[in-house]
Amino acid sequence: MKYLLMIPGPVEVPDEVIEAFNGQPVAHYGKEFRDLYLNTAERLSRLLGSNGQSFLMPGSGTTALEAIGASFCNAKKCLIINNGSFGDRIYEICSRYAFETEHILFEKGQVMDIPRVESAIKNNKFDLVWMVHVDTSVGILNPVKEISNITSKYGSMFFIDAIASS
Repeated sequence: MKYLLMIPGPVEVPDEVIEAFNGQPVAHYGKEFRDLYLNTAERLSRLLGSNGQSFLMPGSGTTALEAIGASFCNAKKCLIINNGSFGDRIYEICSRYAFETEHILFEKGQVMDIPRVESAIKNNKFDLVWMVHVDTSVGILNPVKEISNITSKYGSMFFIDAIASS
């Protein structure tokens, strides 16, 4: 029996991918893996329109968020805009790495108050602003475009947890 998954993850896996899993894995220390990895990373860079090198890092969504926190929250003044459980996770992650992490905390599932967010960003000169686009814990789609415009206006880096955004 094949199930139809109507959830943000895990996702449906096409039959071709399942069939490919039936073979032997490629050793992660051999030339075949190295060539496959480098080719995939180069193709990812092209897909993203990047001139830089891409790195593939297997893991969960939290692994990706931890990598961002470790890479960008050091010695920064960070703001987390939060209205769901995944926003709580980002706050916990950033708090481990940043010298100063602030929180605009809305009720779970509450629509973000854009003027409140703009006031906080304008008055505090945050290096980094981070939020969740789609928080599946509360079923909300957050106003990324509006917040992006605000962070651009005041010169803050803007990160989005877009794990469930597809």
